[in-house]
Amino acid sequence: MLFLSDISSIKDKVEGAGAGCQGCNLTTLLCSVIFCPFVVLGLLCRGCCAKSSAVPITLRGAFGTEVFTLPGNEVRNALAAIPAAAIPHKTSSQSYNPVPIGPPSSVYPPNSYQPSGYQPSGYQPSIFLVLITSFCILYVYLSEEIILELTETSLQVTIGCLTYLQLYVRRQIIQPIQLDLSEGNPKSERIKHNYDLSQYEYECPQHQYTTRIIERKPLIIYIEQFLTENEIQHLIELAEPLFKPTKVYDMNEKVFSDDHPTSSSTNIKRHATSIVNCIEQRFAQFQGDMDAKRIEPLHIVKYTSNQQMKPHFDWFTQPNLLKNGGQRISTFITYLQVNCSMGETEFLQIQFNKSLHEHFCDILTCDENSDKSDIRFRPLPGNSIFWSNINELKQVEHLTYHSGRPPGENGYKIELNTWTRESSYSVLREK
Repeated sequence: MLFLSDISSIKDKVEGAGAGCQGCNLTTLLCSVIFCPFVVLGLLCRGCCAKSSAVPITLRGAFGTEVFTLPGNEVRNALAAIPAAAIPHKTSSQSYNPVPIGPPSSVYPPNSYQPSGYQPSGYQPSIFLVLITSFCILYVYLSEEIILELTETSLQVTIGCLTYLQLYVRRQIIQPIQLDLSEGNPKSERIKHNYDLSQYEYECPQHQYTTRIIERKPLIIYIEQFLTENEIQHLIELAEPLFKPTKVYDMNEKVFSDDHPTSSSTNIKRHATSIVNCIEQRFAQFQGDMDAKRIEPLHIVKYTSNQQMKPHFDWFTQPNLLKNGGQRISTFITYLQVNCSMGETEFLQIQFNKSLHEHFCDILTCDENSDKSDIRFRPLPGNSIFWSNINELKQVEHLTYHSGRPPGENGYKIELNTWTRESSYSVLREK
């Protein structure tokens, strides 16, 4: 039962709760601004008013007193219906005979008359919150490009960190093993990186190698220890008697007339040996276990002194060259034998980026001029560079413009070029 003498204290509590709610409105405004991209969080902040507006009311009865916590909106509506003159001031010394009135819950029974200004309890959205929410949605819409750029930057940083972690692990694990090999018996230890070639006739080995993504557009992957030492030796032994001056064709499929050949080269007949067959299978499996018939015959090239491969693309523009197997969709350059301090493979359309490429200085050329130059891969025997000659739209990739630098005076290098076609490639007789 509620007495008029208690109404004054209840009114004070309601006013205190209202002040707290006003403070919460300010908090809501700040919260909505701070969490503008996340409107839901702003709405959660706004919900604090509903909690802070709850008012505890003490009811006295025949069996003692009991405290009830009622919604602030209902208590305010009940107080608004009581004439102001009927509410005693808290400092008044006049005593009042307690006149009971109904509890707040029965002031306005369901479906009864409700005075003007009455609002049902519950969350009422603020016009300011609606405006702020609308502004936030518009802000997010207009900032879509900025958000995408920030996302891409974050992904690049993440990729850089993972790449650095991979390089750190490799240095901690792989390099000490290499040092142990150099300090111990190299011949007996190094055989662990080879396989019994006589077994290739029955089954190709499950070869283990490591990869590093250097670029994503275009896709460039560096493969370490892609070929073993005895596999390399086998390929060189097949190629040595067959080396001829390399023929370079122009756009009209005519041979350049050059008194100084750019290199010596030869093709290894497809499936020439069981070892060659396993190597061809390895190139196909790296690309998703595709049909090995899409791999062109292995092409081995030898450069000496000032011989080089001038800047070029591996993909074709001549329709006649696309009739057999379609476009060259990918390229592998695998170093077989190297005796030089130069001879890098250079991508002339990809600028060296210190933040992205400095972690690859064990395979790239990094010097005082690197920041002003393109990325250059050092020729390391057994390792391979893979790249895609087409983009995700199946269009030729112009960023794959590359060249082979000369090995330098008295130097030489032998490398294996492997190209993949869109479909099966038929071996044609050499012109």
